Amino acid sequence: MKYLVYILVAVTGLFFTWNHFFDVYLVSHHSMASTLIDGDKVLVHKSGISAIKRSGIILFKQLGGVYIKRCVGLPGEKVEIKAGKVIINNKEINTPATVLLSAKQDPAYNQIIFDYYNNNWTSDDFGPVVVPKAGWSIDLNRVNLNIYKAAIQQEQQITTAEAWDKFISINKKYTFQQDYFFVLGDNRHHSEDSRTFGYIAQHKIIGITERILFSYADAKRTLRKIE
Repeated sequence: MKYLVYILVAVTGLFFTWNHFFDVYLVSHHSMASTLIDGDKVLVHKSGISAIKRSGIILFKQLGGVYIKRCVGLPGEKVEIKAGKVIINNKEINTPATVLLSAKQDPAYNQIIFDYYNNNWTSDDFGPVVVPKAGWSIDLNRVNLNIYKAAIQQEQQITTAEAWDKFISINKKYTFQQDYFFVLGDNRHHSEDSRTFGYIAQHKIIGITERILFSYADAKRTLRKIE
């Protein structure tokens, strides 16, 4: 009988450890091709949130869904995209070999971003912007209000246009309460990411992934390390 108790305790402990520290995610889209493809199942480390680094792959919640993207901009960094190349703090960063830059642009992703104040940003020419970090203060103006509106509304739990108008009428400066990250899909011309839905708050990040557990699409991808 006591051995049964030991087994139950061990199984319970393993279940708790797995549920608390790990998860799995099935890739079901093409926005991370060719790094990750439809049918890949990846191992997610929930405890890795504090160890997020540039070029790492993260899983996060946004716009009511779960996304997997590559982190390119860390809190407090200046991010710019020029002719598809990512520039961090005025220095071009290395692009992983699996990132697709030359794939034909899907017209749906070739929109002008933030064109309502004539910046003419696109998916290949974007910024520069500074990724918000906890304690960073900015003077609010017409341009950066558009860039940081979603993050501020989230932190202040502003859900109506009336509440937003009231907020900006009495606040000329804002200090961010948490860290954010800038993410991109590796299939750059076929991805919704920080170029369209903005920065990712740290509390929305589920975890990081570094390995494909197995793939329904290609058995050779099983246990492959994600670059």
